[in-house]
Amino acid sequence: MSVTNDSSSPGPKRLWVLVALGLLLIMGLIHAIRVIGSTQEAGPPATSGGDGLPPAAVYVESLQSADTFEVAKVTGTLRARARAEVAAREAGAVVDLLADEGQHVQRGDVLAQLDDRRTRAQLTEAEAALTVARTLVSQREAEWARAEEDLRMKQGLLERRAISKSDVLDAERALAVSEAQRAAARDGVNEAQSRVDFLTIQVDDLTIRAPFSGTVVEFPVDRGEWVAVGARVATIVDASEVEAWLRVPTRFSTETQASPDAIQVFQSSTGIGFTPSKVTLVPDVEPLSQLFTVVATIDNASGSLRPGESITGVVPVSAERPHWHFPVDALNRGANTSHVFVVGPDNTAKHVPVDVAFEREGSAFVLPENSTLTKADRIVVEGNERLQPQQPLMIREREEASAP
Repeated sequence: MSVTNDSSSPGPKRLWVLVALGLLLIMGLIHAIRVIGSTQEAGPPATSGGDGLPPAAVYVESLQSADTFEVAKVTGTLRARARAEVAAREAGAVVDLLADEGQHVQRGDVLAQLDDRRTRAQLTEAEAALTVARTLVSQREAEWARAEEDLRMKQGLLERRAISKSDVLDAERALAVSEAQRAAARDGVNEAQSRVDFLTIQVDDLTIRAPFSGTVVEFPVDRGEWVAVGARVATIVDASEVEAWLRVPTRFSTETQASPDAIQVFQSSTGIGFTPSKVTLVPDVEPLSQLFTVVATIDNASGSLRPGESITGVVPVSAERPHWHFPVDALNRGANTSHVFVVGPDNTAKHVPVDVAFEREGSAFVLPENSTLTKADRIVVEGNERLQPQQPLMIREREEASAP
């Protein structure tokens, strides 16, 4: 028996390939029909222009306006409102440290005690000398009173010629001497009192106190260590308020606005923003960097900001004025100028030159007086890369407009 092989009939694999190709062709036709339908729903396409350019599919947004200003993003560091390197006013050995690093202290609290035994002994001696000086004054006062009375008595006797002139002269001399001794005794009291006051201050200075309320951050000395006059004993900071020292380029110096409401400071480590309570411009430029300083004072009652941290600041560098704004994607940048396309008559592309004042957060800002844009304009924000003036447009509205 012979078997005939019919090569003209397709095999099962070839049939499946043909079926798959057919399905792909059908899906492609359906997709093309949907695209054409969506374009027709968006609006009737404009006919080709006089130059025969084909219609271009674009997305547009309405032109937006806002009262705003240009800002500069700068960096800086945080500083405590007050920081003191507490130094020893008198030399001495450290007897005790009465606070720890990180401890909050009030103004006048004792931070460290230096050895004051010698100074207290000298103070006791000076107080005794003061007592002696005061006693001597009392004695000199009594002697002066007696000399004055003796002179008065002898002057009366001289008038009655009971004594000689020489006796009166001796009495006057004795009164003068007594007066000088009384004055010297009084000066001795003042000297002794000054000595007591000086030693009292020395004793008090041997007790190191906090100059203001704050937190102790360092004790560079330890118990038993000798410290000289002027040596640092403790470091204390008051961070209830911190100052953000922002470094701003000098080219913005004339336009920088010291408005607390307009400046924002961001903690670099967390990105959290803070609004300052006071802003000060420091009129001093560093010669090498050509930067000047803006100091923004920030309340830090929560303690979340720490001196020395890196921060970022957003500083206004122009006055607040009305601006048009639109997405940066709408800009076509040239060598010397920039322009945008707006929807012109008969849904054609209209070329409009613009002078961009500044860009921020994906938006371009233009002063109204520096452009011919109007409130009714619709800006082409997508599909403008190869767009030509007077080219017909197939327009789609973008769902979300840009925010200033």
